[in-house]
Amino acid sequence: MADTLIIIQATGNELSKSDLAAAGFGREAAVASGGAFDILLLGSSAAALSAEAAGLGAGTVFTMSSSALEVSTAEAF
Repeated sequence: MADTLIIIQATGNELSKSDLAAAGFGREAAVASGGAFDILLLGSSAAALSAEAAGLGAGTVFTMSSSALEVSTAEAF
């Protein structure tokens, strides 16, 4: 049994198609492994998008907002 955590960059007013696809994959992986499926939203819109993310079937939606997360490029870190 393995748990699955999907990490989503939360910018903008809605989850993107790739975010939805990642969540779907995470849900399927969790079902196949018999584990839990959770989502971590990172970014300025994390709290605003948490309800939408919860509707994707995640057991828990974690959020983290910080101005340091505004620029999410490898160069920034």
